[in-house]
Amino acid sequence: MRMPRTLGAVLAAVVMFTAALAGAGSAVAGPQSAPRIVGGTQSVEKYSFMASIQRKSEGRDHWCGGALVDPIWVVTTAHCLQGDLDAYTVRVGSNDRTAGGEYRRVVEMIAHPNWDGLHGDIAMLRLERAVTAAPVAIAKSSPIYGDPIRLLGWGKTCNTYECSWEYPKLLREIDRDVAFDNECSRATIDGRTELCVDVTSKATSCYGDSGGPAVERMLAGGWGLVGLDGRGGDSVCGERGLIYTDVTAYQDWIRSTVA
Repeated sequence: MRMPRTLGAVLAAVVMFTAALAGAGSAVAGPQSAPRIVGGTQSVEKYSFMASIQRKSEGRDHWCGGALVDPIWVVTTAHCLQGDLDAYTVRVGSNDRTAGGEYRRVVEMIAHPNWDGLHGDIAMLRLERAVTAAPVAIAKSSPIYGDPIRLLGWGKTCNTYECSWEYPKLLREIDRDVAFDNECSRATIDGRTELCVDVTSKATSCYGDSGGPAVERMLAGGWGLVGLDGRGGDSVCGERGLIYTDVTAYQDWIRSTVA
């Protein structure tokens, strides 16, 4: 199976992950999904917090995106948690998903308790030891209609499930705006915990971008994390809406997990 990406109307079987250490949470696998940036550009800026989540079963190839929110914790989407804990590693702090940055094993995976295969699509990965890369701050409030955000990922540069599964080696990005929720109605959006992103089939994230961050410029400088790539309303990326998990809605849960 290739990278996860939730296809709006499709729900998958539930798989529970047993954490490596006592007190660990369980992770639930969701619909098939996958990472992607279609119509974007190669990133020039360095994003210290950007994480490539990789799986041994995929030849240590890129599986999902994520964002470093603490020296030992990466946040991603729950539907990216598929398979054994031992299969997962993370490369953080490099625009090249195959080299550089810091490389760590994942020792614990925790899906949000509200994850039902569609909504509540957020999870935390604990690394075997801390990294030196700088984490990203979570934005204090949710972005609103028209706010510009940047989508980051190593996903497909073509927009269908059938097209080439060759992911770019170097990180790509695209700037889009937050859309009204009704533009994502086909993908069954929950406006309390999810963001609708204004995309087209020629300018969108796609298969392989799952779990990857959406960030916004902060007034004080730098980037603030606002979203995680979740799902679309069609198998063609960018058609019928693109939904990101609103990370700001889960700040308390993230803080309690990291503590």
